[in-house]
Amino acid sequence: MFTDVNEAVEVAVIFKKDSVRPSILKWGGRIYKIEKINMVHKFLVGQTLTYCFSVSDGHNFFKLLFDTQKLRWELEQVYHEG
Repeated sequence: MFTDVNEAVEVAVIFKKDSVRPSILKWGGRIYKIEKINMVHKFLVGQTLTYCFSVSDGHNFFKLLFDTQKLRWELEQVYHEG
């Protein structure tokens, strides 16, 4: 089931050459280790470049947005069984 969240979150990332890879998500007092990046795309919101990461921790799927102007991470959606 998809749940809209739209909350600011903390994300630890790994930078490699020309890419960024989210590795840990902190949300709601819990820490989720990101095991897989399923998709990455970028788009403009006005003049702000925003990156969208669809990631999973092996149990849940998360849609993360990164605002490059504000340097802010947002959890847009979460999908979980049940």
